[in-house]
Amino acid sequence: MRLANAGKVSAHINEQKVEGNAPNIKISNLFILVEGKIKKVFDGDTFSIENRDSKVYQIRMLGIDAPARNQDFGDKSQKKLSDLILGKDATVIIRKMDSSERYVGTIYCGGKDINLLQLETGMALYFQQNGYEPLSSDHKIYEQAEQNARTKRKGLWGSEKSNIAIGVYKK
Repeated sequence: MRLANAGKVSAHINEQKVEGNAPNIKISNLFILVEGKIKKVFDGDTFSIENRDSKVYQIRMLGIDAPARNQDFGDKSQKKLSDLILGKDATVIIRKMDSSERYVGTIYCGGKDINLLQLETGMALYFQQNGYEPLSSDHKIYEQAEQNARTKRKGLWGSEKSNIAIGVYKK
């Protein structure tokens, strides 16, 4: 599912359109819509959002992997994500819950796919690990975004490139 403008977002479940608030449930292959304000950014791929009912969801961003704050480039990646979303209204489409009890999904803020922006600016890697891979419609877009950032030497791929090796810093 590709969303160009996520001011008002709908999710599709088994060919049925679903809008508005969704229950707090643990099911894979189901999209849960969360609209709210970003309360905290933990690192370059994890944040919390509070919905209108004051429920807080911790979200791990789908299809990307960023260094933790204590790793090379982690602070810069976290700052970039904070600049993009902290304190702002956003919409998250949750795909599932991971083993760390975090929801896994895609965030849209100001009509933009923020997961994709982290890749485009070189602040994260394209991540395809089972359960964290982007939706099939986004695979090529995300892969191309990372490749473009590498070619243009943005962020992680720039002249001050750190000792980050793909797949090594996340164990």
